Amino acid sequence: MPETLGAKDRILIVDDNEDIRRDFEKILGGALADATELDALDRDLFGDAAEELRVEENFELHQASQGREGFEMVRRAVEAGRPFSIAFVDVRMPPGWDGVETVAKMWEVDPNLQVVLCTAYSDYSFEQTTEALGGTDRLVILRKPFENIEVRQLAHSLSQKWVIQRQLRLRIDELEAANVRINDEMRERRRAEAALRDAEKLQAIGRLAAGIAHEIRNPLQIISMNLEALAEVPASVTALVAECSRVLRELVPGPEDAEQTERRAALLKALDAQAILGDFLEAHEEAREGVRMITDTIETMNQFSYRGVVGKDAVDLNEALRSAIKFTRAEYCECAELVVAYGEIPPVQCNRTEIVQVFLNLIVNAAHAISEHNTSGSLRGVIRVRTSSEDGYVVTAFEDTGGGIPSAILDKIFDPFFTTKEIGKGTGQGLAISYRIIVESHGGRIDVDSRPGVGTTFFVRLPI
Repeated sequence: MPETLGAKDRILIVDDNEDIRRDFEKILGGALADATELDALDRDLFGDAAEELRVEENFELHQASQGREGFEMVRRAVEAGRPFSIAFVDVRMPPGWDGVETVAKMWEVDPNLQVVLCTAYSDYSFEQTTEALGGTDRLVILRKPFENIEVRQLAHSLSQKWVIQRQLRLRIDELEAANVRINDEMRERRRAEAALRDAEKLQAIGRLAAGIAHEIRNPLQIISMNLEALAEVPASVTALVAECSRVLRELVPGPEDAEQTERRAALLKALDAQAILGDFLEAHEEAREGVRMITDTIETMNQFSYRGVVGKDAVDLNEALRSAIKFTRAEYCECAELVVAYGEIPPVQCNRTEIVQVFLNLIVNAAHAISEHNTSGSLRGVIRVRTSSEDGYVVTAFEDTGGGIPSAILDKIFDPFFTTKEIGKGTGQGLAISYRIIVESHGGRIDVDSRPGVGTTFFVRLPI
């Protein structure tokens, strides 16, 4: 079955000679009625196979008498979404633009336009033309006088070339759009896989924390019970000492010599409960305080333990912040003073474990920033943490007196694996994970304000 190509291809004729424009009209406009010449040439070249591909000549012709007029027609056609496929342009069109200038202007608004430059003179050499218009396959030069068959062949071939290129561009656009979608899907899959890995790590850490807490709790209970038992010893010793002193004083001895009197006085002086129990009482109280500290740490570890629950509950962020501070004390205690201001804030629906992890990351980052800035170790930095409620968010701010973040890399700090630390001292995942938890998992925001040489403040905003 014959394939029909080139239906309603729009062709623009730009020539100052009305007779020539009329000739183009005859050659291209009435081609359906008079195709004998081209058909005969097809049969001579291709034989009977020519019948299998018939090019239906169905051109929509438009005319312009000057270059500027032709340019305006091309511009309006592009704006209307019905561009011309071919323009036959004369070289000499006084008094306005010549053909080369006209083509250059046309290509500015429609770079896909196929052009046949018609000339009977040597106004421009081929080198001058290509220099003015550039080396391109969109341009064909046709010498006057030309044969009808030349015009028709050019119209057919260039219109089909224009159609194929247009289809190719559309296909490329579709492929590029599909590529964008695939890349987006791949990024989303990588984010999901990273979130799953993080969840598995948190779950493993939680199990480890719970196991450690359990193993510590049993011997700690024994120590605590013994300390409570020892707490009764001072009272018993004090009572015994008092009774001994009383007995010694009330005892009526026989005649004493000076040596016996001196020994009795020394014994009464030695029976001083405070002196006997002084070191014991201090050590006992320190041991009890140590047990309380370990108990608090175990409770924090139990709260941090991840049991595979990824849901969200109403969480007191002040309490979550206290847990993070306890965990990170070893990171900041040597290099900085931590100043905390707990505000009046409502509970927030969130995953407590993930939020504690974010707070951990930001406190540790602040401590590291201060340590790297204060290389001499002569001055302690300050980490200020504060919570507040504003504009429908609970805001937790982490401010440090480190060296700040250079503006050139400020927009990269949340990228996965980006780090300014030495190899082996940082994975570049802390801020990336924090961003994913706050923004993607909780619909919040994490912003940063940094001044090089002064310090950095991170703002974690979670919706109420």
